[in-house]
Amino acid sequence: MARPHFHHHPDGRIRIYTESAAYHATLDEFALDYGDRVPALPAGFRERYYESGVTHRVRGDYVYAGPPLPLAWPEGEAILAAIPSLLSAQAQREAEEAKPKTLEDARTRKIAELREALEQALVELPWREADVKTETIAALAAGASPPQEWSDWKAARDVLLERYRTAAAQADAAQSFEELEGVRFP
Repeated sequence: MARPHFHHHPDGRIRIYTESAAYHATLDEFALDYGDRVPALPAGFRERYYESGVTHRVRGDYVYAGPPLPLAWPEGEAILAAIPSLLSAQAQREAEEAKPKTLEDARTRKIAELREALEQALVELPWREADVKTETIAALAAGASPPQEWSDWKAARDVLLERYRTAAAQADAAQSFEELEGVRFP
């Protein structure tokens, strides 16, 4: 089982890894999530790596081993203990960043969601289109009329398509985020 570890990367980001999750943040995001700034690096160094009870090292541009550091680093232990709250703050930040910033972006996303829902609904119809078409072509080639399944499938498909068109038109005409949230594809 891998131990959690802290990495103040030379790119100025903080990375904390556990066996099942990863936390990534800029220095400013870390300060907001943790409630305090990241502990300063020793002068002349740009990177810190800490794994509780295993290693604690810093590195500069051309120096691969910094000064001897104590294996126990209380600030690092406190940061590692805060992993659950850091991951929660990261999830909230990512959810906020994922929200559309403009109504036009929100409309585009909503119509894409509606399209995905339509495609899923079409897949879940009782008969697959390819199977129904194959049976229909075989029946017509034999001089028989199309099977009832074709008519049933086509009617069900047409209802879904019409519901999608209605919902997409509502999404396209929405004048607010709240109105857009109310658009559903049954």
